[in-house]
Amino acid sequence: MAKVKKIKVGEIFTVDNSWIRPKLKLNKGFLDMATQYIYINKEKIDASICTGSELDRIQRNWGMVSEKFEKYKQFLIKKYIKEEKKK
Repeated sequence: MAKVKKIKVGEIFTVDNSWIRPKLKLNKGFLDMATQYIYINKEKIDASICTGSELDRIQRNWGMVSEKFEKYKQFLIKKYIKEEKKK
């Protein structure tokens, strides 16, 4: 395993060894390929809202407690959703 900062531009990698959410290393940062695929094909893809127990499972998989996960979620909302509304 290599640290993300050691991955070369253009390489595909994962952070959880499941290959469900592959990332593409960019010149600056990386791109979640699954998210990009969903964005491009959003008209054709079915989605489900996560239930409380599903969110609990995600938190466990990430090694986060509820408070830390909620803080992270609020950080993302503040950074991305509120900025979108300003435009």
